[in-house]
Amino acid sequence: METNNKITLPEKQSKQSIYNLFINNICKDNEVWIKGERLFININYRITDPKYNGENKIIPEKDGMYTESPIIEINDVDKFQTALFDYVKAYVNLNSNWTRPYDNDWMNIAEYGMSVIWTNATNQDFTNPIDFLERYTSFLTQDQWEDLKEEQESESINDIVVWKKVTESYYERETPHEYLLFIKDQKGQKMYFPSICYGIKDDKAYIYAIHKIHGKNQQDNDDLKNIRNYIKGRGVEPLGIAALMSFIEESKRRGITKIIMPDNFIMQYTSKNRLIQQEIEDWYEGLSLEKIEQKIIEKEIQLDYNHSASLNNRLMTMFLISKYYSTGLRFLEIPGEVSDNLAVDIQNYKAGREVKKQEDRRRKAKTEEER
Repeated sequence: METNNKITLPEKQSKQSIYNLFINNICKDNEVWIKGERLFININYRITDPKYNGENKIIPEKDGMYTESPIIEINDVDKFQTALFDYVKAYVNLNSNWTRPYDNDWMNIAEYGMSVIWTNATNQDFTNPIDFLERYTSFLTQDQWEDLKEEQESESINDIVVWKKVTESYYERETPHEYLLFIKDQKGQKMYFPSICYGIKDDKAYIYAIHKIHGKNQQDNDDLKNIRNYIKGRGVEPLGIAALMSFIEESKRRGITKIIMPDNFIMQYTSKNRLIQQEIEDWYEGLSLEKIEQKIIEKEIQLDYNHSASLNNRLMTMFLISKYYSTGLRFLEIPGEVSDNLAVDIQNYKAGREVKKQEDRRRKAKTEEER
Protein backbone atom coordinates (compact mmCIF):
# COMPACT_ATOMS: atom_id res chain seq x y z
CA MET A 1 0.00 0.00 0.00
CA GLU A 2 1.50 3.32 -1.04
CA THR A 3 0.81 6.79 0.28
CA ASN A 4 0.08 9.84 -1.83
CA ASN A 5 2.45 11.93 0.23
CA LYS A 6 5.63 12.36 -1.80
CA ILE A 7 7.85 13.48 1.06
CA THR A 8 11.61 13.76 0.73
CA LEU A 9 14.41 14.81 3.03
CA PRO A 10 15.21 18.49 2.35
CA GLU A 11 18.48 18.96 0.49
CA LYS A 12 19.73 21.44 3.10
CA GLN A 13 19.79 18.67 5.73
CA SER A 14 23.23 17.23 6.41
CA LYS A 15 24.81 14.39 8.34
CA GLN A 16 25.51 16.82 11.18
CA SER A 17 21.95 18.20 11.34
CA ILE A 18 20.39 14.73 11.39
CA TYR A 19 22.86 13.60 14.04
CA ASN A 20 21.98 16.66 16.15
CA LEU A 21 18.29 15.83 15.75
CA PHE A 22 18.99 12.29 16.96
CA ILE A 23 21.07 13.36 19.95
CA ASN A 24 18.81 16.20 21.08
CA ASN A 25 15.31 14.92 20.22
CA ILE A 26 15.48 11.13 20.15
CA CYS A 27 17.88 10.14 22.92
CA LYS A 28 15.52 10.70 25.80
CA ASP A 29 12.69 9.08 27.69
CA ASN A 30 10.10 8.96 24.94
CA GLU A 31 6.63 7.64 24.15
CA VAL A 32 5.60 6.69 20.62
CA TRP A 33 2.69 4.89 19.03
CA ILE A 34 3.03 2.23 16.33
CA LYS A 35 -0.25 1.49 14.56
CA GLY A 36 -2.18 2.12 17.77
CA GLU A 37 0.28 0.33 20.04
CA ARG A 38 1.81 2.45 22.77
CA LEU A 39 5.55 2.05 23.35
CA PHE A 40 7.87 3.57 25.90
CA ILE A 41 11.27 4.00 24.26
CA ASN A 42 14.28 4.93 26.34
CA ILE A 43 17.25 5.49 24.00
CA ASN A 44 20.69 5.87 25.54
CA TYR A 45 24.05 6.34 23.87
CA ARG A 46 27.70 6.31 24.86
CA ILE A 47 30.43 7.78 22.65
CA THR A 48 33.76 5.97 22.92
CA ASP A 49 35.33 7.76 19.96
CA PRO A 50 38.51 9.41 21.38
CA LYS A 51 37.89 12.52 19.26
CA TYR A 52 34.74 13.28 21.26
CA ASN A 53 36.10 12.88 24.80
CA GLY A 54 33.65 10.23 25.95
CA GLU A 55 30.44 12.25 25.51
CA ASN A 56 27.38 10.22 26.50
CA LYS A 57 23.75 10.41 27.46
CA ILE A 58 22.39 7.67 29.67
CA ILE A 59 18.93 8.02 31.21
CA PRO A 60 18.84 6.46 34.69
CA GLU A 61 16.17 4.11 35.91
CA LYS A 62 13.26 5.79 37.63
CA ASP A 63 13.15 4.37 41.14
CA GLY A 64 13.63 0.88 39.73
CA MET A 65 10.24 1.00 38.05
CA TYR A 66 11.36 -0.23 34.65
CA THR A 67 14.17 -2.16 33.06
CA GLU A 68 16.92 0.13 31.79
CA SER A 69 17.24 0.10 28.02
CA PRO A 70 20.53 -0.92 26.38
CA ILE A 71 23.08 1.68 25.35
CA ILE A 72 24.04 2.53 21.77
CA GLU A 73 27.84 2.34 21.66
CA ILE A 74 29.23 4.89 19.18
CA ASN A 75 32.94 4.25 18.67
CA ASP A 76 33.24 6.18 15.39
CA VAL A 77 31.09 9.30 15.29
CA ASP A 78 31.81 10.14 11.64
CA LYS A 79 30.77 6.69 10.39
CA PHE A 80 27.75 6.69 12.68
CA GLN A 81 26.64 10.06 11.32
CA THR A 82 26.92 8.76 7.76
CA ALA A 83 25.00 5.56 8.51
CA LEU A 84 22.30 7.47 10.40
CA PHE A 85 21.89 10.04 7.62
CA ASP A 86 21.65 7.38 4.91
CA TYR A 87 19.03 5.50 6.91
CA VAL A 88 16.94 8.60 7.66
CA LYS A 89 17.07 9.72 4.02
CA ALA A 90 15.93 6.27 2.84
CA TYR A 91 13.20 6.12 5.51
CA VAL A 92 11.79 9.60 4.81
CA ASN A 93 11.97 9.21 1.03
CA LEU A 94 10.36 5.76 0.99
CA ASN A 95 6.80 5.98 -0.30
CA SER A 96 5.58 3.52 2.29
CA ASN A 97 3.48 3.17 5.43
CA TRP A 98 5.95 0.93 7.26
CA THR A 99 5.87 2.00 10.93
CA ARG A 100 5.23 5.52 9.71
CA PRO A 101 2.46 7.88 10.84
CA TYR A 102 0.34 9.72 8.33
CA ASP A 103 2.25 12.96 8.53
CA ASN A 104 3.31 15.58 6.00
CA ASP A 105 6.22 16.85 8.09
CA TRP A 106 9.54 15.26 7.17
CA MET A 107 10.99 15.98 10.62
CA ASN A 108 8.22 14.09 12.44
CA ILE A 109 8.73 11.15 10.07
CA ALA A 110 12.52 11.25 10.56
CA GLU A 111 12.20 11.36 14.36
CA TYR A 112 9.72 8.50 14.28
CA GLY A 113 12.05 6.41 12.12
CA MET A 114 15.01 7.10 14.37
CA SER A 115 12.99 6.01 17.42
CA VAL A 116 11.28 2.79 16.38
CA ILE A 117 14.27 1.31 14.55
CA TRP A 118 15.89 0.43 17.89
CA THR A 119 13.01 -1.84 18.84
CA ASN A 120 14.42 -4.24 16.20
CA ALA A 121 17.97 -4.28 17.56
CA THR A 122 19.68 -7.12 19.40
CA ASN A 123 22.30 -6.57 22.07
CA GLN A 124 25.03 -6.93 19.43
CA ASP A 125 23.31 -4.32 17.27
CA PHE A 126 23.55 -1.83 20.13
CA THR A 127 27.29 -2.44 20.34
CA ASN A 128 27.63 -2.19 16.54
CA PRO A 129 24.97 0.34 15.49
CA ILE A 130 26.68 1.30 12.22
CA ASP A 131 26.21 -2.16 10.71
CA PHE A 132 22.66 -2.22 12.05
CA LEU A 133 21.71 1.09 10.40
CA GLU A 134 23.40 0.07 7.14
CA ARG A 135 21.42 -3.17 7.16
CA TYR A 136 18.09 -1.36 7.48
CA THR A 137 19.10 1.14 4.81
CA SER A 138 19.54 -1.85 2.49
CA PHE A 139 16.10 -3.13 3.52
CA LEU A 140 14.71 0.21 2.34
CA THR A 141 16.78 0.68 -0.83
CA GLN A 142 17.90 -2.73 -2.16
CA ASP A 143 15.54 -4.77 -4.34
CA GLN A 144 13.32 -6.76 -1.98
CA TRP A 145 11.89 -9.04 -4.68
CA GLU A 146 9.72 -6.27 -6.12
CA ASP A 147 8.55 -8.54 -8.94
CA LEU A 148 6.68 -10.62 -6.33
CA LYS A 149 4.34 -7.74 -5.54
CA GLU A 150 2.17 -9.45 -8.14
CA GLU A 151 1.10 -12.83 -6.80
CA GLN A 152 2.64 -15.87 -8.42
CA GLU A 153 1.91 -19.56 -8.27
CA SER A 154 4.32 -21.38 -5.97
CA GLU A 155 5.20 -25.04 -5.49
CA SER A 156 2.12 -27.13 -4.69
CA ILE A 157 1.85 -28.87 -1.33
CA ASN A 158 0.39 -32.38 -1.46
CA ASP A 159 -1.18 -31.49 -4.83
CA ILE A 160 -2.76 -28.32 -3.42
CA VAL A 161 -1.99 -25.14 -5.39
CA VAL A 162 -0.21 -22.52 -3.27
CA TRP A 163 0.45 -18.88 -4.14
CA LYS A 164 3.21 -16.49 -3.03
CA LYS A 165 3.49 -12.73 -2.84
CA VAL A 166 5.57 -9.94 -1.28
CA THR A 167 3.79 -7.06 0.41
CA GLU A 168 4.55 -4.09 2.58
CA SER A 169 4.36 -4.65 6.32
CA TYR A 170 1.31 -2.79 7.59
CA TYR A 171 1.02 -3.57 11.29
CA GLU A 172 4.31 -5.18 12.30
CA ARG A 173 7.33 -3.10 13.14
CA GLU A 174 10.20 -5.48 12.39
CA THR A 175 10.80 -5.11 8.64
CA PRO A 176 9.37 -3.13 5.71
CA HIS A 177 8.41 -6.28 3.76
CA GLU A 178 6.61 -9.57 4.30
CA TYR A 179 6.66 -12.78 2.29
CA LEU A 180 3.18 -14.29 2.06
CA LEU A 181 2.08 -17.80 1.22
CA PHE A 182 -1.61 -18.55 0.71
CA ILE A 183 -4.17 -20.75 -0.98
CA LYS A 184 -7.48 -19.79 -2.60
CA ASP A 185 -10.85 -21.36 -2.11
CA GLN A 186 -13.36 -21.96 -4.92
CA LYS A 187 -14.61 -18.39 -4.61
CA GLY A 188 -11.11 -16.95 -4.85
CA GLN A 189 -10.93 -16.03 -1.17
CA LYS A 190 -7.36 -16.15 0.13
CA MET A 191 -6.39 -18.23 3.15
CA TYR A 192 -3.03 -17.07 4.51
CA PHE A 193 -0.18 -18.96 6.09
CA PRO A 194 1.94 -17.14 8.73
CA SER A 195 3.89 -14.33 7.11
CA ILE A 196 7.68 -14.02 7.01
CA CYS A 197 8.91 -10.54 8.00
CA TYR A 198 12.18 -10.21 6.15
CA GLY A 199 14.83 -7.92 4.66
CA ILE A 200 17.52 -8.51 2.04
CA LYS A 201 21.06 -7.15 2.28
CA ASP A 202 23.50 -8.27 -0.39
CA ASP A 203 23.30 -12.09 -0.50
CA LYS A 204 21.77 -12.46 2.98
CA ALA A 205 18.10 -12.71 3.91
CA TYR A 206 17.23 -11.61 7.44
CA ILE A 207 14.08 -13.06 9.01
CA TYR A 208 12.94 -10.92 11.92
CA ALA A 209 9.60 -12.54 12.68
CA ILE A 210 7.04 -15.12 11.63
CA HIS A 211 3.62 -13.62 12.27
CA LYS A 212 0.13 -14.99 11.98
CA ILE A 213 -1.30 -11.58 11.21
CA HIS A 214 -3.38 -12.29 8.12
CA GLY A 215 -6.74 -13.97 8.50
CA LYS A 216 -6.50 -14.47 12.25
CA ASN A 217 -10.13 -15.51 12.39
CA GLN A 218 -10.10 -17.68 9.31
CA GLN A 219 -11.50 -21.17 9.61
CA ASP A 220 -9.43 -23.99 8.17
CA ASN A 221 -10.99 -25.31 5.01
CA ASP A 222 -10.34 -28.86 3.75
CA ASP A 223 -7.19 -27.85 1.89
CA LEU A 224 -5.63 -26.20 4.94
CA LYS A 225 -6.51 -29.21 7.07
CA ASN A 226 -4.93 -31.41 4.41
CA ILE A 227 -1.71 -29.39 4.52
CA ARG A 228 -1.61 -29.40 8.32
CA ASN A 229 -2.00 -33.18 8.40
CA TYR A 230 0.55 -33.62 5.64
CA ILE A 231 3.27 -31.53 7.32
CA LYS A 232 2.66 -32.37 11.01
CA GLY A 233 4.15 -29.52 13.00
CA ARG A 234 5.84 -31.44 15.82
CA GLY A 235 5.04 -28.69 18.29
CA VAL A 236 5.10 -25.68 15.96
CA GLU A 237 2.64 -24.28 13.42
CA PRO A 238 2.65 -26.56 10.32
CA LEU A 239 1.68 -23.66 8.07
CA GLY A 240 4.63 -21.72 9.47
CA ILE A 241 6.93 -24.57 8.44
CA ALA A 242 5.47 -24.46 4.93
CA ALA A 243 5.88 -20.67 4.72
CA LEU A 244 9.48 -20.76 5.90
CA MET A 245 10.38 -23.60 3.52
CA SER A 246 8.88 -21.63 0.64
CA PHE A 247 10.88 -18.57 1.68
CA ILE A 248 14.11 -20.60 1.78
CA GLU A 249 13.38 -21.98 -1.68
CA GLU A 250 12.73 -18.48 -3.00
CA SER A 251 15.89 -17.15 -1.35
CA LYS A 252 18.09 -19.85 -2.82
CA ARG A 253 16.60 -19.36 -6.28
CA ARG A 254 17.44 -15.65 -6.12
CA GLY A 255 21.07 -16.13 -5.12
CA ILE A 256 20.76 -15.76 -1.35
CA THR A 257 23.47 -17.80 0.39
CA LYS A 258 22.59 -17.28 4.06
CA ILE A 259 19.48 -16.79 6.14
CA ILE A 260 19.94 -14.97 9.43
CA MET A 261 17.40 -14.89 12.25
CA PRO A 262 18.26 -12.18 14.79
CA ASP A 263 17.42 -13.29 18.29
CA ASN A 264 16.33 -11.21 21.27
CA PHE A 265 15.04 -7.71 20.44
CA ILE A 266 15.78 -6.30 23.85
CA MET A 267 14.04 -2.92 23.32
CA GLN A 268 10.73 -4.61 22.49
CA TYR A 269 10.94 -6.42 25.80
CA THR A 270 11.93 -3.41 27.91
CA SER A 271 9.36 -1.12 26.28
CA LYS A 272 6.55 -3.61 26.90
CA ASN A 273 7.83 -4.12 30.42
CA ARG A 274 7.53 -0.41 31.08
CA LEU A 275 4.08 -0.32 29.50
CA ILE A 276 2.91 -3.07 31.84
CA GLN A 277 4.10 -1.11 34.85
CA GLN A 278 2.52 2.14 33.68
CA GLU A 279 -0.81 0.52 32.83
CA ILE A 280 -1.03 -1.24 36.18
CA GLU A 281 -0.33 2.01 37.98
CA ASP A 282 -3.14 3.64 35.96
CA TRP A 283 -5.63 0.77 36.27
CA TYR A 284 -5.09 -0.07 39.92
CA GLU A 285 -4.78 3.39 41.39
CA GLY A 286 -5.74 3.19 45.04
CA LEU A 287 -4.37 -0.31 45.63
CA SER A 288 -1.57 -0.84 48.09
CA LEU A 289 2.01 -0.84 46.83
CA GLU A 290 2.22 -4.57 47.60
CA LYS A 291 -0.81 -5.33 45.42
CA ILE A 292 0.55 -3.24 42.55
CA GLU A 293 3.91 -4.99 42.74
CA GLN A 294 2.17 -8.39 42.71
CA LYS A 295 0.19 -7.43 39.60
CA ILE A 296 3.39 -6.29 37.89
CA ILE A 297 5.15 -9.56 38.73
CA GLU A 298 2.26 -11.63 37.36
CA LYS A 299 2.21 -9.72 34.07
CA GLU A 300 6.02 -9.76 33.75
CA ILE A 301 6.02 -13.54 34.14
CA GLN A 302 3.51 -13.76 31.28
CA LEU A 303 5.60 -11.32 29.22
CA ASP A 304 8.73 -13.42 29.83
CA TYR A 305 6.88 -16.53 28.70
CA ASN A 306 5.45 -14.90 25.56
CA HIS A 307 8.81 -13.34 24.70
CA SER A 308 10.76 -16.59 25.00
CA ALA A 309 8.01 -18.55 23.23
CA SER A 310 8.18 -16.19 20.25
CA LEU A 311 11.95 -16.60 20.00
CA ASN A 312 11.84 -20.35 20.44
CA ASN A 313 9.11 -20.71 17.82
CA ARG A 314 11.17 -19.02 15.10
CA LEU A 315 14.31 -20.96 15.87
CA MET A 316 12.51 -24.27 16.37
CA THR A 317 10.75 -23.94 13.01
CA MET A 318 14.13 -23.72 11.29
CA PHE A 319 15.54 -26.65 13.27
CA LEU A 320 12.54 -28.85 12.41
CA ILE A 321 12.87 -28.02 8.73
CA SER A 322 16.51 -29.08 8.90
CA LYS A 323 15.79 -32.29 10.77
CA TYR A 324 12.62 -33.60 9.15
CA TYR A 325 11.80 -31.77 5.94
CA SER A 326 15.00 -31.00 4.05
CA THR A 327 18.67 -31.68 3.50
CA GLY A 328 21.65 -29.39 3.02
CA LEU A 329 21.05 -26.70 5.64
CA ARG A 330 24.27 -25.87 7.47
CA PHE A 331 24.10 -23.99 10.76
CA LEU A 332 26.86 -21.39 11.09
CA GLU A 333 25.82 -19.54 14.26
CA ILE A 334 23.43 -20.34 17.09
CA PRO A 335 22.18 -17.70 19.57
CA GLY A 336 24.12 -17.78 22.81
CA GLU A 337 27.04 -16.09 24.46
CA VAL A 338 28.93 -15.58 21.19
CA SER A 339 26.17 -14.63 18.73
CA ASP A 340 22.75 -12.98 18.74
CA ASN A 341 21.82 -14.70 15.48
CA LEU A 342 20.82 -18.03 14.05
CA ALA A 343 22.79 -18.07 10.79
CA VAL A 344 22.15 -20.81 8.23
CA ASP A 345 23.94 -21.54 4.96
CA ILE A 346 21.24 -22.51 2.42
CA GLN A 347 23.36 -23.03 -0.72
CA ASN A 348 22.85 -26.82 -0.64
CA TYR A 349 19.28 -26.72 0.65
CA LYS A 350 16.87 -29.22 -0.85
CA ALA A 351 13.29 -29.86 0.26
CA GLY A 352 12.44 -33.43 1.21
CA ARG A 353 14.55 -36.11 2.81
CA GLU A 354 15.94 -39.38 1.56
CA VAL A 355 14.10 -42.27 3.16
CA LYS A 356 16.50 -45.06 3.98
CA LYS A 357 15.24 -48.59 3.50
CA GLN A 358 14.88 -50.30 6.86
CA GLU A 359 16.74 -53.60 7.05
CA ASP A 360 15.23 -56.59 8.83
CA ARG A 361 17.99 -57.39 11.31
CA ARG A 362 16.52 -60.83 12.10
CA ARG A 363 16.59 -61.75 8.41
CA LYS A 364 20.16 -60.48 8.14
CA ALA A 365 21.28 -62.61 11.11
CA LYS A 366 19.58 -65.71 9.67
CA THR A 367 21.30 -65.22 6.34
CA GLU A 368 24.69 -65.00 8.06
CA GLU A 369 23.97 -68.27 9.94
CA GLU A 370 23.10 -70.01 6.67
CA ARG A 371 26.50 -69.01 5.32
